[in-house]
Amino acid sequence: MIVTIAAFSAALSITSCSTARMAYRPYEKEYRPRGYLVKDTYRCSVPGPKARYMFVYLPESYFDSGMEYPVVYLLHGANGNETSWIRKGRILENIDSLRLDGKVAECIYVFPDMNHYRNDSDFRTPHEKKSIEAFLGLNGSIEYAFMNDVVKHVDSSYRTIPHKDCRAIGGLSLGGQILLEILSRRKDICKYAIVESALVIPSKFTYSMIKPAFGSCYGLIKYKWFSKLQFKSLRIKSNLFDEYYKDTCAISKSDMIAFLQENSVYSLKDGIGECETTVQIYVGEKENHSMKKSAKIIHEKLQGSFIQVLPNMYHGEFSINHADDYVRKLLKIVKQR
Repeated sequence: MIVTIAAFSAALSITSCSTARMAYRPYEKEYRPRGYLVKDTYRCSVPGPKARYMFVYLPESYFDSGMEYPVVYLLHGANGNETSWIRKGRILENIDSLRLDGKVAECIYVFPDMNHYRNDSDFRTPHEKKSIEAFLGLNGSIEYAFMNDVVKHVDSSYRTIPHKDCRAIGGLSLGGQILLEILSRRKDICKYAIVESALVIPSKFTYSMIKPAFGSCYGLIKYKWFSKLQFKSLRIKSNLFDEYYKDTCAISKSDMIAFLQENSVYSLKDGIGECETTVQIYVGEKENHSMKKSAKIIHEKLQGSFIQVLPNMYHGEFSINHADDYVRKLLKIVKQR
């Protein structure tokens, strides 16, 4: 269901909102959401662009019920953005389908853009510097940005239940690293979390090879034949190639090198052992050894966590290719509140 700006603003009765809210139809020829999908912006306090996009999916009952709702935040992976879970994972269809079957509770879903390194022309001035440090949380910036910018904005703008017991966060790949960074610095930020395919074993060798490797072949990603080879190796559904190609071509060479380098040397912080969140950890059986070993390390560090190696799955397949199962797993733990 698409919301007009006037109707949405009136219904929310927001008086101090400086953000632009726009209706958004992610794939209008294929699916029309039953709930209300809203494009919003939030002010970002860490280095980099000072405003970021997010999408907020409100339940169908939102404008009639007067209720407050639990909130689920989903953090995208590398070369993704605030639309990735919607366009690639097709997660709205799965949420709606499970809701109609009465299998999951109504929640508010938030898909924030966490790409603080990205050079968006509509938000960024030429004088602002890229900040991969902000992206991966050095000096605590990502925890601060998420809690004080993203969560604070959502809790103040929508009818949420503003308590950690009614908040869940999911993170895929690089988004999983961000989630782990948040959990290590804010032990009580949420009650439930899902970490999928997050690498926590630093590799100086991989770091050193990324720049020369991408320096020589980056230009090839503009060619569809090359991108199709890369896409095929990811084992993502074939009908998502156009989305993959669009996102990949939008990333500059320097940005791609920066986030891949930081991804390759990320390690868990000591504070992760004090985390109070109930965490589920997933990794594909077909993923590389380092990724599967990382999942075990995370599990060992997080008391009371649950780990599952997903049979015959590759990197990112769970949330992208099997979004229905992913939503079931996520909302099953939310229902336990």
